[in-house]
Amino acid sequence: MIKARFARKSLYRCQRAKNFTAKTGRNVLNDGRINWQKLVCLAAVKLISVLKPVIDRRRRLALIVDDTLMARSCSKKTELLAKVYDHDKHEFLTGYRGLTVGWSDGNTFLPVNFALMSTKKKDNMIGNQPVTADQRSIAGRRRTQAQRPRKFIIVTAAAFMMSEACMNVWLPPKRGSKGKYLVLATTQYKLHPQEIIQLYGRRWQIETYFKAAKQYLALNKSQIRSYDGQCGYIAVTALTYDLLAWQERQSIDDRTLGDLFYLMNEALPDLAFEEALVYLLTALKEAKAEISATVEQILDNFIKLLPVFMQKQLLRTA
Repeated sequence: MIKARFARKSLYRCQRAKNFTAKTGRNVLNDGRINWQKLVCLAAVKLISVLKPVIDRRRRLALIVDDTLMARSCSKKTELLAKVYDHDKHEFLTGYRGLTVGWSDGNTFLPVNFALMSTKKKDNMIGNQPVTADQRSIAGRRRTQAQRPRKFIIVTAAAFMMSEACMNVWLPPKRGSKGKYLVLATTQYKLHPQEIIQLYGRRWQIETYFKAAKQYLALNKSQIRSYDGQCGYIAVTALTYDLLAWQERQSIDDRTLGDLFYLMNEALPDLAFEEALVYLLTALKEAKAEISATVEQILDNFIKLLPVFMQKQLLRTA
């Protein structure tokens, strides 16, 4: 499934594996017994445990909490689909709110936990009701969590233990009219103003995660209708992002996550321009008898107009 993300294809369009089918992938994603949130958390814990020994002790570690709109304009029967408010467009759209907890050392951002939030208000509910509410099962607890107010969602204890700055609470009010100022408040009253601003600046990393996950990893492109399947889809996206973040940490140059995404996708390269041109010219030459007697002259004139290095390349590959 991670390979399909790098190939930018669905499970059905991705290259088939010997011991893995698209149906198997779909069944795994839709399995309500799998604790996807715990899987993402455990992966983050492992990566952080490897990174911590090489992080300067003076550097503050932080947990960042934010949500993003997961819009779905169709599939009205999708489980727990709801009306959610888009703060950018200032209107209600159909979809979910993707609540994410991330860890950062100021250099690397790792998604630690997530929750796909719906609504409890009947007037805002569009999709089907949850298929189970049994609190003895992972699926039931996951759906109950989705209908709680976002401010009451508690980060798991394991995630809290990974951050020295977990007691910091940021309260950034909305920007008002011109002339008003923005307030940053924290429970860590011993911090200097410069340190508070520096720590709050790390919040932008979660916005970078949302952008990269949507632009490269198709975070908001899921067509899965079951709630369990959508949670699995988000978990696979988070794990794929972990690979990119780890590769970025290991790199000695300044390659961006976008560069690394395409680097990981080199197993499926596009045709070089010269190769595509050779295929085109060969196809035209084969069809010249059926098209026109003047095709040969047209092709020769076209080749003469190309740069010299392309002419040489075409002569070698012809």
